[in-house]
Parts: sequence; C-alpha cells; structure tokens
Amino acid sequence: MDYLKLTFMMPSEEAMLQLKQRLLVQMKPLLHKVKIVYEVFPHFTEIQCLNTLTQSWKHSERVEISEILACALADHILRIEELNLLKHLIRNEFAYESEAEMNKILAYTNQMLNEENDTLYVADHSRIRRRITISNEIKIFFKKSPILNVEGFLKFRLQPYKEELREVVEYAVDEFLMDKQYQEFIALLKYFVFIQEAKIPAVHLMHKGGHEFALYNEQMTPMDISAADDTFKVEILDQDFNFEDLVVSTLISVAPQQIFIHTREPEVQIIQTIMQIFENRVQICDYCRQCNPILGERVVQKQRYT
Repeated sequence: MDYLKLTFMMPSEEAMLQLKQRLLVQMKPLLHKVKIVYEVFPHFTEIQCLNTLTQSWKHSERVEISEILACALADHILRIEELNLLKHLIRNEFAYESEAEMNKILAYTNQMLNEENDTLYVADHSRIRRRITISNEIKIFFKKSPILNVEGFLKFRLQPYKEELREVVEYAVDEFLMDKQYQEFIALLKYFVFIQEAKIPAVHLMHKGGHEFALYNEQMTPMDISAADDTFKVEILDQDFNFEDLVVSTLISVAPQQIFIHTREPEVQIIQTIMQIFENRVQICDYCRQCNPILGERVVQKQRYT
C-alpha cells in the first residue's frame, strides 16, 4: 500500500492534533485518495497518509500529497520546534544558561525572524523563507523514503535552515551584549548624577529635530555645549564620542536641578536616554512660548509651560 508517514518521539498531544487538523483541511480535495491516520504508541506518535485507492498513487498524486505534508510539517517545525532549536543554540553554542538572559536573546531572535519591516536583514530571514527551505528538504527526503522521523530529521538534516538560525542567534547575542553594555553605562551615569550636587537651577534643551540641539540656561541664554568638562568626557564617556554624547556629558557636567527638554519628537533615542539618566529631573515640553520661536508651531497642543 502507498503511504507517507511521520513519526514523533513523545510530542504534545495538542501539537499533533493541530497538525492532523491542518492536514485534513489542506488535503480535503484529495480525501477520496488519502486517509489521514493518527496513532499514539507508548513511546512515539505516528501520522500517516494512506492510499485509499485500489491502484497505486500516480507520480503526480504522490508529489501533490508529499508537498501538502511537507508544508504542514514545515509549519509545525516553525511553530513548535523552532523555539527549542533556538534555545539549544543559545545554551550550547553560546553558553547562556540564565533563563532571564536566554529570554532576552530570544526576544531579539523573535524580532528578527518574525517581524516584517524595511530592513534587508529581517526580510532575508522571514518566516516564508524558512518555511520554503524546510518544506523543500522534506520533499527531497520523501523522494527517497516514505517514513520521516521528525526528531532525527531535525538533528541530522535541515543544515541550511539550522545555519540560518545560528546566524540569527549570533546576531541576537551581539545585540543583547550591546544593550547590556548600554544599560550598564546608563546605570553608571545615573549613579554619577545621583551623587552630584546640583550646580545650577535649570537648563532648557531645545531639540530642533534629528541630531540638532541647542542648550540654554534658566535665563534662556545660549550655553556652549562644546565646553563640557574634558576630564568627564575621558573618564566617564570612554568611548567614540559623538554630538549626542556631548549633549549628555554637558548636562551631567553642568549638573542642573531641572532639565526642560523642548521637542516635537519626544520618542527619539537621545531624549529617552536623557530621561533614563536624569529621571525625575526631566520635564518634556512639546510647546510653550519659550520654544515656539525656536522650534515653531505644532499641530496639537498637549501642555504648556508659562
């Protein structure tokens, strides 16, 4: 009798029932030729596609059935098995045992693997791409054998797919380490601000858009951002220095009691960073009589400082 068979070692019943249901739906036009059989044994589970015809499947019929089975199994691997593969890579190849660290790295991998946006990296690692890669290898396997052991297939085959996952995990680990270093750096600056005594009552930081800022004292007199303490730059910001670093270092050097950030774009990273470092010393203004001449009008007024 013609058949194609999948075997699973101790899978979850819910996952198997979902896979069976998916096959029943996708093979509905072929159910006069194919019977889906789901059997549970003590140490493994089988899902079989059995021939219900008196004659053997035609080559075209077998190709169509194997393609449906391959796509359904590929979806199962992406939905159920991929997470375990990622955890195995993080734990064994990158030596992260902490559950908290693993979850953070998994969050980066999930973002890169499953979110569609304009970046080429994400586009190249889309779910559709992985699904095609997996299903193609399953179809090639079924040309040689009617029985596919899923655990063995995942362990010994699918090298292009697993290499793709490894590259994504490597990239995610780099992102995790960069974020960890950033958070440690922010914590250091927060501590430095905490132990400092305020030197001046207030400053006004005008965000003109993008990377353009201007700093004013409480009398709205321009301050020289480039005049920040050079010692502070070297000892505290021991890294490649850019203009946004200069803004932060200047604010820490002048040590204001309050920082009024006037901006039409409060979500930009540098402003979020300043809010993290200075916490309750920061107030955001999206429109007031002081920033209107410099930043211009806005469409909707939410709050005013007078």
